Amino acid sequence: MKRTLAILATIVVASASNAQVFFNNINGSWESSAWTLQGTGFSNPQMTAARFTSTGTGIATDVTVAIRKQPGTGGSGTLSFMTDSGSDTLGTTLQTVAFTGVQDWTDPTPFTVSGFNVPVTAGSKYWLLVNPDAAFNGGWYVPLGATADLVAYKQGASPFNYQISTAGIKVEGVPEPMSVTALAIGAAGLLRRRMRAKA
Repeated sequence: MKRTLAILATIVVASASNAQVFFNNINGSWESSAWTLQGTGFSNPQMTAARFTSTGTGIATDVTVAIRKQPGTGGSGTLSFMTDSGSDTLGTTLQTVAFTGVQDWTDPTPFTVSGFNVPVTAGSKYWLLVNPDAAFNGGWYVPLGATADLVAYKQGASPFNYQISTAGIKVEGVPEPMSVTALAIGAAGLLRRRMRAKA
């Protein structure tokens, strides 16, 4: 019995620790064009948001965005995880996380922002809003071959402008607790059958 519980505990821990990808259109190939990200220290400041549809249910913890900056400019800002209004516009903010250390144009490595704890549901639409700090001057790349959704941008005090397009996004996290529990129950049943078969 003790061995059964130990094996079961191992399965539960391993299942809970496995990352789940809720969305990913970053395929390593980006278009040369990018959505502008520019802070208030420049003449045309702009924040940009991109929408995605979650393919799974769980807790989003890490978001990778294909953003870059020009050398010599700031590499910090905030990334907000938001709902969709239901009318194809930005909804309410679920969580905002500050980031720093965005790479220059010459570095092809995607940039990951950690520290989120946002419940997501399969089939639901969400937005990611990048708000650059004052000294930030860069862009959010469009991945080649990605399915278009919606992108919104806001210049200065003007309202958001919505366009059919996309931007590089990868959202990861952990599966919903119910999925882990169901897996554990199934594993327990299999172990019990094996033990009965040996008896």
